[in-house]
Amino acid sequence: MVFPEQDWQRAAPLSEPSALLPWDAHTVLSAGRASGGTAVEVYSTDLRTHEHTLLVTIRGHHAVGLASGKNGRASLIVDAWLPRSALPRPVLFSLAIPGRGE
Repeated sequence: MVFPEQDWQRAAPLSEPSALLPWDAHTVLSAGRASGGTAVEVYSTDLRTHEHTLLVTIRGHHAVGLASGKNGRASLIVDAWLPRSALPRPVLFSLAIPGRGE
């Protein structure tokens, strides 16, 4: 399989992408560790323009998964640092994604 370099596109600016979710015909959500390693960020990428939009930053260690929900929402599981916790714990977040209210 050949994929010429001139066809490559820049990924969302994450230091460690760990979850991707096709959102609609022209949008992909990316979640992963931000540079510095103490936060998880979620980006929306328009596949037509290749523009990345930061949707949310969450204090956490690792994005575990993204899943599509109802009414323009996505679910995100993050290993997050909770108050008075020495280790990250899995936390489920519900995210309202702009531009997709159903």
